[in-house]
Amino acid sequence: MNVEIVDTLKNCLGMALAAYRAHAHLLEPYEAWHRAGPGSWQSAFEDRPSFLQISVRTRDELISIGGEFTRVLLRHHPEYGGLAGPASGKRSNRIASPDHLIGSLVLNYWRRQNSFDADDSVVDAVVRDFSAFVDNPNIRLRAHAELYNFEMPRDEIALPRGIRIRRITEDEVSKLYGGFLWSGRGRALSGIPEFVLNTEFEDCMVFGDVAAPQSGALQDVRDLFNRAILAMRTFKMGRVGYSFVHLDSWPSNFLMMPSVGLGDLHVPFGVYHLNEAEITPFLTHAGYVFQTLPAALETACSRLADAESRSRPQDAIVDAVIGLEAILLASMEEEGRHGELRYRFSIHYSTFFFRPEARVDAFRTARRMYDLRSLIAHGGEVPAGLDAAAQEARDMLRMVVKTYLPCGNKTPYRDQPIWDRAYFGLT
Repeated sequence: MNVEIVDTLKNCLGMALAAYRAHAHLLEPYEAWHRAGPGSWQSAFEDRPSFLQISVRTRDELISIGGEFTRVLLRHHPEYGGLAGPASGKRSNRIASPDHLIGSLVLNYWRRQNSFDADDSVVDAVVRDFSAFVDNPNIRLRAHAELYNFEMPRDEIALPRGIRIRRITEDEVSKLYGGFLWSGRGRALSGIPEFVLNTEFEDCMVFGDVAAPQSGALQDVRDLFNRAILAMRTFKMGRVGYSFVHLDSWPSNFLMMPSVGLGDLHVPFGVYHLNEAEITPFLTHAGYVFQTLPAALETACSRLADAESRSRPQDAIVDAVIGLEAILLASMEEEGRHGELRYRFSIHYSTFFFRPEARVDAFRTARRMYDLRSLIAHGGEVPAGLDAAAQEARDMLRMVVKTYLPCGNKTPYRDQPIWDRAYFGLT
């Protein structure tokens, strides 16, 4: 960043800190959440400087201070004089607003120092952040989403493609469910989550009201988060998911990025627990799921994931059996799909077992599931108490999915001769 901008920023930030320091006695209650133990949270109100009151009291002074810095900034970077923002997000003119910009810089400082007392090293850190923001043609963003019902003993694990599952911080919980009384706090209706999905990514910065270049950055994040959920739901039973994705420009949120409702399906109450012995197998499983999967296997995985989130057992059975059909009937030619589907479905499933008695039981179980799915799909009268059948159907599909995930792009389930040999225990 230009030397004149740097010098002006340091000077203006020092004056803005002095203005805030003069009104630091203006306090208001802030609800801060603290971790009281595994899965346990407690909140307490503490007095913190009221940024709302201080900004009102010092608005004219901040406009004057910020106006001086904004004039210098726009002389060297006129593109920030209007709308600015990431290509995949919403643009605003916040950078060109003198009081907003200098207020954001003070807030950045306070979060580092927890006071308005001037410290040259902290001022330098704030200036470096802003320099990186202005000089980079791309904007670096961070996305995190609360992971509902998820538990594990570790604080963090790394998934493919830069996705992490990490323990939520006390500061994040306070921002989401606490904070100042006027800040539009959320409500943890199903309890405060212990973990979040997290990633960082870059998007190109665009200016003005011209059409933005096509950018799929935000959609890519959603796809990756969904893929992480897919890995979890196909690995073991349990209800897990996310709702909102919270965005901010990183490392400093100068644009005040919003939370975006890129929600998954509704996540019912439940528990999804990975114990220590399961973490390494899960990471191996996730590596398979994050690959580009053949269409039939993709369908099977997505149907299993949907089945895990269903509240009605009828819906879970339909999803699970459709997922099983995608694999067990993949070898049938189009003209053969009009007949003998029920038999092929059942006998193909039986080949996953070795003892003759187990194969007979598996054949009958698969035939029963196929009939139950047909009854539900065609509007027939279904028996009561389907919860056990729904879980059995999910377990059947999970076993088949885990058998073929390590095959990658190979699709042995599409070759009928392989099934033919399996009928006689040769595969």
